[in-house]
Amino acid sequence: MNLTRIDVAAGERDIVRLFAIDLTKAEAEAMATQEADWSLHMALGAPDLDYGYVDLVDPDDLDGIGLSGFLIEGIGLDPGLIAGDRAMLDGLKGPHAVISSPAFKGEALVLTPTNPVRWIATYAPEPEVKSMEPLQSDAAEGEATLSPPKRPSDAAMSGRIALLAILVLIVLTILVVVIA
Repeated sequence: MNLTRIDVAAGERDIVRLFAIDLTKAEAEAMATQEADWSLHMALGAPDLDYGYVDLVDPDDLDGIGLSGFLIEGIGLDPGLIAGDRAMLDGLKGPHAVISSPAFKGEALVLTPTNPVRWIATYAPEPEVKSMEPLQSDAAEGEATLSPPKRPSDAAMSGRIALLAILVLIVLTILVVVIA
C-alpha cells in the first residue's frame, strides 16, 4: 500500500512532479485520459486534473536524451534542479507521467497516489529573493509643504458679482413681462 501524501498549494507555479506508472505502455496511455475507467486523476486523488499539462513519457522512447534531458529540454527545468537525480532519472524504465503545476488548476489539494501510480520526484525552483533597496529620485528630495488654498482674485470676484447682477435683472424682466 502506498502512503505517499503530496501537498499541492493553491496557485502554485513552476513545479513539476514525476510519477511512475507501473503498467504497460498501452495501458498507461489508456489511463492518461479523463474518460478512462481508472484514470490517472483517480489514481492520484486529483478530481479535476487538466490533462493538457500531463506528459506521458517512456524513457525507452527518449533516444539520446533520457528522462533527465526531456525534463530539461522538453519541460524547461533548470539543469541544476535535477543534477543530483540525473543518474536515477536516466535509469528509470517504463511509462512515467510528468505533471506540471497548471494541471491542478490552481486548487489546493493533497495527492495520494495509489497503485499503479508511484511518486518519483518533485522539482520546484528556488524562489527568487528580491532585494528591497530604496528607490532614488531627485523629485523625492526636499520637504513637502502644504500651501494654503489660494483666495480668488479680485477680477474673479467682480465677474461673479456681475453675473449674479445680470441673472437678477433677467428674472426681474421676466416678472415684469409676465405681470404686464
